Amino acid sequence: MVQTVQEQLPHRHQLAAQELLQVAANLNKIYLDQFDYLSEITAHNFFQFDLQQHKFSLANQLINIYFDEEKGLIFALNFEKLPHCLENKININRFVQYFSENIYFYTTKYHEIHPTDLKTKAQIIRQTLIEQVFEWVDGENRVEQYLYNISEADAERIDQILLHYEYFDYPYVSDFAKYGKAIPLSVEINIKHLVLINSVLGQEFLPIQSLLPKFQQAIFSLDQFIPAHYLRILKIFHPESLRLHEISQYFASYQLLAVHAQEQPQMLAYAKYMKRGFWQYQDLLSKQHFLQKDDEYWEQEQVPQFPICSLKRTANWLYKQDQQVNDWISRHMQDPNVRITITALSLIDTSKIYPEVTVSVLKYFKNIAARLFLIECHSFAITNEWQNHPNNNRYSFLKTEIENKSHKKIISNSYLYIEEWLDFATLMLADQPQMYKKIYLKINRIVQAFMLFVQHIAQGLPKQLIKFIDPQRQQHAEFFIQLQKHNITVDDFRKKLKHMQIGRASNHSIYDSFVLDYVMHLFNDHHDIERNVTWSGLYQQAQRWHQHHYFVDTLSTLKEKIDVEAWDRVAPMQKIYFEEWCYEELNSLKRIIQESLVFKHCLALSYCARIADREYVAFHVSKVDDATQEMTLGCYYKLGRLVFDQLRLPNNHIPDEFYILKAQAFIEDVNQHLKWKSSIQPNEELGNL
Repeated sequence: MVQTVQEQLPHRHQLAAQELLQVAANLNKIYLDQFDYLSEITAHNFFQFDLQQHKFSLANQLINIYFDEEKGLIFALNFEKLPHCLENKININRFVQYFSENIYFYTTKYHEIHPTDLKTKAQIIRQTLIEQVFEWVDGENRVEQYLYNISEADAERIDQILLHYEYFDYPYVSDFAKYGKAIPLSVEINIKHLVLINSVLGQEFLPIQSLLPKFQQAIFSLDQFIPAHYLRILKIFHPESLRLHEISQYFASYQLLAVHAQEQPQMLAYAKYMKRGFWQYQDLLSKQHFLQKDDEYWEQEQVPQFPICSLKRTANWLYKQDQQVNDWISRHMQDPNVRITITALSLIDTSKIYPEVTVSVLKYFKNIAARLFLIECHSFAITNEWQNHPNNNRYSFLKTEIENKSHKKIISNSYLYIEEWLDFATLMLADQPQMYKKIYLKINRIVQAFMLFVQHIAQGLPKQLIKFIDPQRQQHAEFFIQLQKHNITVDDFRKKLKHMQIGRASNHSIYDSFVLDYVMHLFNDHHDIERNVTWSGLYQQAQRWHQHHYFVDTLSTLKEKIDVEAWDRVAPMQKIYFEEWCYEELNSLKRIIQESLVFKHCLALSYCARIADREYVAFHVSKVDDATQEMTLGCYYKLGRLVFDQLRLPNNHIPDEFYILKAQAFIEDVNQHLKWKSSIQPNEELGNL
């Protein structure tokens, strides 16, 4: 097989290097000195970890990286691996600088790395190590000294190699040996490069394809040499990735948090938003900081001016949560929706709820909890006459003439004042937790219904797949690996995260706002929420509510364009039974809207006007002995005949060709009757098909 140019070039470069060493003993010695350092390094032993010694070794333990809890990261050369060198004449600066400043280690397993980026970094690591060793053997100076003292015979042989492999088209080395004419820099550089160990051995030395999987594994292995409590700190301050030099750069700060990371790892994420001057204090993560207004420990730009927790019970709840729950809350505690949701969760039993489910609940209510609270708190304030309560010295929410003359801040039941309403509720009821719970009564029931619903789904999954109830994690390779291990298809898994719908597949993810829109309606209209409400029940109610609103809105829109609500049918009968199918012509606005609503297609909005003008005809198709098999048939109506246009399943899916042929046969049969009808007297009665 003929090699491509790309395949030939590396091979020719390797041949040139090998021939060069055969004719120049001095250059061969430089190569052999490199070989002494690198001969035992393989892809398998390039990256090694020792958790007990907190050690990360590179290049078959030639270079060791230690994590010391007093000094941080220590890069050390393993002199036992060096065959012949003096300690005061060798350093690892070149390699360490590149590796510590350019290689990212990932603190989460759910980070995708582009293969090209990974390969490029692996190639540079390999090349940097080679160049570092070349520096150790004083390769550059030795090549230069050899060239400056080269004999004419050696010069001629080297030029022959360089000319043969088309590096140059002129014998520059011979010119120097004979006439003392300076050797061009490009010639020196090429000869130095040919002496490098990878030029001589090619892919035999540390092949990149073998190194890549080991490299990818290594950059996700911080836990293999960093102590657990320091790893916890790193994950908080570097939630995605970090470089080793950043550990050294910020180590003095991280040391201040080491004790807290050991004693209260689940709460450590909040320290990130506290002033560094307090990190060394023993009470850094005390509950009081979560309950006080304008607490001095917090960075004011990072946290709200109001208490993070309105109730002691909520603060207690935080301390009982898994670290992944607190990590998420800490990143979003400025959002009043999150603070309201954690208050609601603290008022219900979450002791047996998976942390992944708790995070899902927090995310789901992130855009609605505050609005629900606002409705309930405003209503509670009116009912309990907070306006004129003796404890109320801050807010006025009923704009009367007397109140406008007061010094109270005027607020309304608008989201713009959500922080004021949270403060108002704390002002009035902080010392009456049982009364405070009443504001949350309906919110708690809604939050609990969703929480138990998701928990039930999670309990039906293998343990390794529970983390993937978060849709954002479903793009990661581990998701597909775990599915394969448990013999579950991607579609089957994702169906578990959709609402169950009898008769038809549901397109509604459990994380859609479909149910929340209905919940918002219930709160706006001050409907009661039953104690035993379930999320499945709310979904069924939401379906009916959405359908009603769609029906009303669509009917209103169509009435603006169409003067009549019903019209004469085209088919000889309203319902026609043909073979095993029933075909019902849709010849009224309400019936067409209902079809669009149930089937989730555009028949009503896109075709209704043409149907009313008798340019188009639509049929509801159902199987006689199985009503769950349903379709919508659309036909053009031209010159007194039906012409097939489309046949659609629910959600606008296209059925198999078999069903389309059945529908076309029906159309031909109807056309025969239409032809017969047009040939007889208008008043003659058409018999049953």
